[in-house]
Amino acid sequence: MPLAALIQHEQWFRALIEQSSDAIILLTAEGTILYASPSTTRVTGHTAEELVGSNGFTFVHPDDLGYTQQRLNDLLDHAGEVITVEYRLRHKDGSWRWMEGTMTNLLHDPVIDAIVVNFRDITERKQAEEERSQLLAREQAARMEAEAERRCVEDLNRQLEAEKDALRQTQQEAEARASELAAIFEAMTDGVVVSNSEGQARHTNAAFRAFFNLQADTDPESHQHDGPHVPHQRRAGHVLQCQWSPDS
Repeated sequence: MPLAALIQHEQWFRALIEQSSDAIILLTAEGTILYASPSTTRVTGHTAEELVGSNGFTFVHPDDLGYTQQRLNDLLDHAGEVITVEYRLRHKDGSWRWMEGTMTNLLHDPVIDAIVVNFRDITERKQAEEERSQLLAREQAARMEAEAERRCVEDLNRQLEAEKDALRQTQQEAEARASELAAIFEAMTDGVVVSNSEGQARHTNAAFRAFFNLQADTDPESHQHDGPHVPHQRRAGHVLQCQWSPDS
C-alpha cells in the first residue's frame, strides 16, 4: 500500500478512536498504560498524559481489584480472546465511577502487542439497577409482611372459631345437663318447691303441683298462699323439700 494511503488510513483510524464515546487504553501484561485515547479525559477526568506510564490497577476500587486482576491474568493465556468486566474506577474528582470494560488480548499481534481495553461509564445504569433492586426488596418485604399479617389473621380466626366451637360445646353440654337435672327434678316423688328470699315459689316439681292441684303451666307466684308457707329459717337455701303422699 502506498505511503500516502497508509497515512490516510492511520488518520482515519485515529479520528475514529478520538471521536469514540468509549475510552480506549492499551495495557501491558502487568497493567501499565501504554496509550490512552482523548476520550479517557471525559470518562476518568485524567488526561492521557497523566495516565500513560501509570498502572491501571491503581485506579481500581480495592473491593474490585482482585477480581479485575484475576480476569486479566486469565485473559493472558488466551490470545485474541475478549472478556467484559464491571468495576469501580476512581475519578480525578475523587468519586468512584462504575465502568464496563471490554478487554481484548492482542499481545500476540506484533503491531499492537498490548491488551486493548474499551471502557465506558455506567454509573447511572448501576444506580438505576440499585434503586430498582432496593425497590424490589421493599416490595418483597411488604409482600412478606402482608402475608405474615394475613396468616396471623387466619390463625386468629381459626382460634376464634375453635373458641366458639368450644363455647357452643360447653353450652350444649350445660343445656343437656340442665335438661337432665330438670327431668330428675320433675320426676322426683317428693314434692319440691324452690322459693326466693321472700318466700315466693319460683319452681315446683310435678309432685308438688299434684299435691296442691296446680297445673304445670301455672305461675307459682300466683298461688304462693295456696301451698305451705316457707318458714323464714328454712329460706337460707331458698329450697324447700316437702314430703307428701296421697294418703297424708
